[in-house]
Amino acid sequence: MYLSRIKLDIEKRKTIKALANPNMFHAAIDSAEGGERKRKLWRVDRLNGNTYLLILSEDKIDFSIVAEQFSDGEVETKSYDALIARSVSGSEWRFKLRANPTVKKFDSNKNKSVNIPHITPNYQLKWLAERAERNGFSVKHDEVFVTENSWIEFRKKSGGKPVKILAVTFEGKLTITNEELFRKAESGDNDACFNLGERFYYGRGVKQDYEKAVYWYTQSSDRGDCSSQKKLAECLRLGQGAPQNDAQAAKRYAQAAEQGDYDSQKAL
Repeated sequence: MYLSRIKLDIEKRKTIKALANPNMFHAAIDSAEGGERKRKLWRVDRLNGNTYLLILSEDKIDFSIVAEQFSDGEVETKSYDALIARSVSGSEWRFKLRANPTVKKFDSNKNKSVNIPHITPNYQLKWLAERAERNGFSVKHDEVFVTENSWIEFRKKSGGKPVKILAVTFEGKLTITNEELFRKAESGDNDACFNLGERFYYGRGVKQDYEKAVYWYTQSSDRGDCSSQKKLAECLRLGQGAPQNDAQAAKRYAQAAEQGDYDSQKAL
């Protein structure tokens, strides 16, 4: 895997627009890869007063077309595998993580469970600690801090309803407790697989393809991702992208229900 970094020119008109509409970054990153598009993770990060676009890709890709649109500088690319290889149990690392801490709650008006953002540092840190164990690391309460909260609003597709999420930045020190789980988390396996499933299911930036959506939902479901388990169950129940199979759908619903998903509990 490879990690690429592009220093953004935040005074460029196109960069300003992309920071307000992240789908522009997404489209530019996808356009840089010829042939079959593979999964890529990216985020905007800030360091020492500068703003960067970070991209994690399976192959070494020339992202100069992205730099031309949003930067006046060059693309820096380094191997990510060397860093992953150093991630061994017992080692300690300084880290910075941007995430969207939420909790599922039942909405009586919508008659379904919805994701509600955690807005206080105590619950945000508790959310991180709960996910640390399943992702192969641990954090101490006095060695990790919430350094930033920012609301982000965007539309999943043109003309769609606006979506608003709370992006939370954590910084501190972690200890790796299970290097295998940690390396999977470090490579973004679960989130990347679920997001790819969503892209193919809804046709976001790609041709809608239920079979490919089911494939990626399955990859993430088998690693215990609740959202993927529910979406896969729905596909199996409806026969979308796979033969209709009530028994397999019930199995996936049960997996999500065990993690507290109300919709899945109701479907059983």
